Amino acid sequence: MFPYAGEDGSLYFSSNGWPGMGGLDIFLAKGSKQNWTKAVNLRYPVNSSGDDFGFILLPSTDDTLKGYLSSNRKGGKGGDDIYSFTFKKPNPKIILAVKGIVTDRKTGKPISGANVTLYMNNQSLVAAQNVKSDGVFLFELAKESDYNLVAKKEKFDTGTKLISTKGIKKSDTLVADLKLGTLFEVGKIFTLKNINYDFDKDNIRPDAAKILDGLVDIMRDNPTLEIELGSHTDSRGADKYNLALSQRRAQSVVNYLVSKGISRMRMIAKGYGETALLNACDDGVKCTDEQHQENRRTVFKVLRY
Repeated sequence: MFPYAGEDGSLYFSSNGWPGMGGLDIFLAKGSKQNWTKAVNLRYPVNSSGDDFGFILLPSTDDTLKGYLSSNRKGGKGGDDIYSFTFKKPNPKIILAVKGIVTDRKTGKPISGANVTLYMNNQSLVAAQNVKSDGVFLFELAKESDYNLVAKKEKFDTGTKLISTKGIKKSDTLVADLKLGTLFEVGKIFTLKNINYDFDKDNIRPDAAKILDGLVDIMRDNPTLEIELGSHTDSRGADKYNLALSQRRAQSVVNYLVSKGISRMRMIAKGYGETALLNACDDGVKCTDEQHQENRRTVFKVLRY
């Protein structure tokens, strides 16, 4: 009896047909149409050993619940009395998650068997899973945290996405789809960004080593991959000198990968000097440092896969 629907659609009603505290008790159920949760007794102090009914809530704008109910409980003025109530809203547990699909960048179809790893902002491993045929992954997240999602599969490039739960105050599921492209086709060239050398030097600097470690991972993840490591210079300096310098630099990259356990048989070092400029900054052409930097690059070309 006495049904009442709250602002959120919750159904409050009174009944003496469910186990309770005596007489009519007020119950709560959630749902719609023919589908409802099991009724929950609101217990003391909402209910008593008497008849409790006529439950209503006032519009709420803060962290409290306010309303009225009727009851013939002991301590009233006689018969059925109207009581007001104020409760602090419970602090619900905030549940945060990230959900996404790993798909082929070219076809848009899900990629089965891809490995998705969730890292904390300090790069500590949180969780990992292999997606099924639908490509879907789901991870639970902590509050006020930064994460990095990484998806990998053999013969595909690596997909990454940064996500954060900072500032989220209620339960939510973030969406972070990851797209992977077919990694290697024979003849395809990839530029290794920010592989820098000291002037007139060919040794691998610590900042470049961190970037090359990514190439080490690719070579390990793709054991059939064979590549050419190519080094290019800008046009400043003698052609012959630049060619020799670039060859030494390419060889230093190969040597670094060998030091990390990659077979030398899978790599060829090739110095191109200034023979493959990306812009018009040829001998005698006045260019900015940024334009010259564009030509100073290290690349790898797929030979076999």
